[in-house]
This record gives sequence, C-alpha cells and structure tokens, in this order.
Amino acid sequence: MNALLILLLLPSLVLAGERKSPGRALLLSTLPGGGQFYNGEYVKGVLFSVAQTVCLLFTVREHIYATRAKREGREGDYNYHIKNRSDWLWWSSGMWALSMVDAYIGAHFYSFEEDVGIEIEIGWRF
Repeated sequence: MNALLILLLLPSLVLAGERKSPGRALLLSTLPGGGQFYNGEYVKGVLFSVAQTVCLLFTVREHIYATRAKREGREGDYNYHIKNRSDWLWWSSGMWALSMVDAYIGAHFYSFEEDVGIEIEIGWRF
C-alpha cells in the first residue's frame, strides 16, 4: 500500500509547479486517485482511491459468486449476483468518471488565487 501511495505521489512531486496540466490530470486519474494526487489534493486522492477500489472489489466478488452459482446450477443465485455485479460495475464507472472530472477541474483551478473570507468589524458609531 505504501509503494502504491509513493507511486501516486511521485507525479505531483516531480511535476510540481505554478500550473497543472488538465490533460495530465485527466490521464493520471485513470489510476484511482491519481489525478487528485497530481493536483495536490491528497485527502480527495485517498477518498477516491478507496471508493474506486472498493467498488471494483465488490464487482469482482459478485462476478466470482455468479460464476460459482452458474457452475453449481443455482439459477436464482446466478441472476441475483449478475444483477449485483452490474450495479457495482455502474457504481465503479461512476466513481471513475467523477474522479476524472474532479481532477480535470481541479487542475484548471490549481493556480486560482482568490482569498475568500469574511471580515467582521466591531466598533462604536456616534
């Protein structure tokens, strides 16, 4: 896991600069959380990595269950697991697309420097 984290952090360390390339962020986001790590958004990167990995693991798990049910001749269980596999595949695809869009937009706004804050002045007026 640490080697994967270092591998994902490496592009952001090597390519660090004033601007981030949206195309590069989009390309790196094909790896779970890669585009977010490139943009320096490490918390998002970890969250997307975990979410995409979990969705993919559940997809594979349901495929294995469906294959086992088909081999054993349990048609009802087979249909149930095929439906679940399709659902998890949709969730996995959605997380991947969301990660890519987030990385692309994050690269555009990387060098956006605007301080948004609220100031309250307390004083006496006569």
